[in-house]
Order: sequence, then C-alpha cells, then structure tokens
Amino acid sequence: MLRAAYILLNTDENTPDRLKKDADTTSVLGVSVLSVENIRKKFVLECYEVALNGRPSPQLYQKKIDGDVEAHLIALSCGKAPLGRAKRSLRLLAEKAV
Repeated sequence: MLRAAYILLNTDENTPDRLKKDADTTSVLGVSVLSVENIRKKFVLECYEVALNGRPSPQLYQKKIDGDVEAHLIALSCGKAPLGRAKRSLRLLAEKAV
C-alpha cells in the first residue's frame, strides 16, 4: 500500500516537484516502470482505493480452529519448554496439540 501511495504521490501532475517521467519515479522508488503504469492505470480506471489496496478477495475462508483451541495453543507456547529444548518448535506444538 505504501509503495502504491508513493507512486501516486510522485506522479501527481498538480504538484510543482512532480517527477517528469516514469523512469524518474522508478529510479527514486526502486520499482519497475510496469509497476508505475499499473498503479496509475488502476487509479484512473477504477478508484484510488483499488490502486492502494487492490481488489478485495471474493473467496471466504473457514476458520480451522476455534477460540478454545487457539487459547490452548497460546498457553502451550507461553509455557515452559520441554527438557533439553531452549524453546518450543512448531512441530512440538503440533504434536502436543494433537
């Protein structure tokens, strides 16, 4: 989002310190010319929210765990590590949770 905002700010034609070409913007921000063109195209054809945030995903994901399982995992990860270990690994947490 910040990259897109900087691109839009640097290519704004109403500011006196506007960079004249897309190549100037790419060298200042370290992005490709195609990125600058795509952000400007989204801004013009759609709206600034799409240019900054992208299109919202239509796909909804179902939660794999509920609040009780999440609380149990947090308690496990914050507890003491097993003997011989400095801290818990994801593998140890998964074994304990199952």
